[in-house]
Amino acid sequence: MIFPPFVPSLSEAYNAESGHSTPGTPSEISDEILSVGFPQSMQLTWTASSSAMALFISEPGSNVIYAALMPRGWQGPSYLYPGSAFAGDAMVSCNRSGERFTFQLPAVSSYSISANEVTMSFHRSRSNPRYSFSMRVEHEGSRRTESFEWRASSETQSGMYSMVWQLISLGRTSKSSSSRPKSAEVIAMIYEVSASSVQKSGGFQFLGRSTSNYMGYHWMLMAVMSGIAVLQHARTE
Repeated sequence: MIFPPFVPSLSEAYNAESGHSTPGTPSEISDEILSVGFPQSMQLTWTASSSAMALFISEPGSNVIYAALMPRGWQGPSYLYPGSAFAGDAMVSCNRSGERFTFQLPAVSSYSISANEVTMSFHRSRSNPRYSFSMRVEHEGSRRTESFEWRASSETQSGMYSMVWQLISLGRTSKSSSSRPKSAEVIAMIYEVSASSVQKSGGFQFLGRSTSNYMGYHWMLMAVMSGIAVLQHARTE
């Protein structure tokens, strides 16, 4: 199993004495944090635990660019930080209540990006479990509301992966109709590689339209953070 260089341990990245406090989410982040962006393909590494966990995000073969803190392991909230240390306030937070997940997305004032809250819902089904949310995205120079779903993929049948979820764009949300949008496109995926080790690895990839058309900074944050939330929640189902 190949891990990116200089991945810190949880004890190095997160002071256990502060683990009882709730990490804060800033109302605004700096241009410097925004400029880090998200590469098309990212490697995820973590150590399975029933207590506090850290999931590190890196470009393949490179250093950590983001880290997600899960203070209660696979259960409970998650927080995304820039870099490899959990210092200061988180960039994004995800809090779960039942089968609803609430994401707090930060403002970037120099780019006229306002803070926002997005809710994702889990739809329980033995044959077709899914997680859905809607949000405003950039589209051909304007903005529109689109609906998205995380769906389990059949790629786990190959034996290479223990878990694969695909993010599907269902297209524009119509205010005049309650019916589900007809168009559907895979625009991201998150996966866990099959391994018996306590140390786990996986990946996240932007696909399709999201690789050639800018859909907005908040959408990129939401895609990555909601994928982590799905990975986290699906492990407990």
